[in-house]
Amino acid sequence: MTISFDLTGKTILVTGASSGIGRGIAVAAAEAGAFVVLVARNEERLKETAALCGEKCAIEPCDLMETDKLPRFVMNLAKKYGPFSGLVHAAGIDSVCPVKLIRAETLISAFSINCAAAILLVKGLTAPGCYNEEGTSVVLISSTAGLVGDLAQTSYCTSKGAVELAAKAMALELIPQKIRVNTIAPALINTAMTTDGMYAESKKISERLIQAHPSGMGEVDDVAAGAVYLLSDASKYVVGTTLLIDGGYCAQ
Repeated sequence: MTISFDLTGKTILVTGASSGIGRGIAVAAAEAGAFVVLVARNEERLKETAALCGEKCAIEPCDLMETDKLPRFVMNLAKKYGPFSGLVHAAGIDSVCPVKLIRAETLISAFSINCAAAILLVKGLTAPGCYNEEGTSVVLISSTAGLVGDLAQTSYCTSKGAVELAAKAMALELIPQKIRVNTIAPALINTAMTTDGMYAESKKISERLIQAHPSGMGEVDDVAAGAVYLLSDASKYVVGTTLLIDGGYCAQ
């Protein structure tokens, strides 16, 4: 029996590749042999990721909030780089906002980037000539917040919960095309967004969240390793499931 996590010969599209989990996955995929197409809004930060990936990458800046343009965007990339063997949607919006302060714009923004963008990227991928007909893997970065509730995160939990069910529905629909769809649900991960961003604004929430995780805060590499597994042929029979990378958070 030979189990391979090698991504050599695969072209992988990674959104949110300018920082955090997206950057970690892009670098890990490149190290595993893939050619990685890096997507995010900030071109300068994409260049930083590209420097970490070496020669096995290309930069394609895109505003993923312009969701109507995403199917055509993927199709154009496939014409440029060839069919994709993998797509990772790691771009996302998180926010701490009590229900009493939520505005429609907050919900719409979270859903647009976290869920709608994911679905429309996959729509573009399913077009003829855009995916590897021998087998393609879609990995959507969800969250434990999409599986269990959390204080002051109604918009985030809602959007990530939608990602979870969207992935299952698309997985069943796309099996005939040999496109596998799965999600990764990380718990609290040590990124700039968590340590310097929203959680830094509320010390009380930050401390409570860290204490709630049995294994403490996870690292980007923990998630990247899971993504490489799902992108590789080692996971060829894994379809429509959620890979929890949470240090035991959801086992409580």
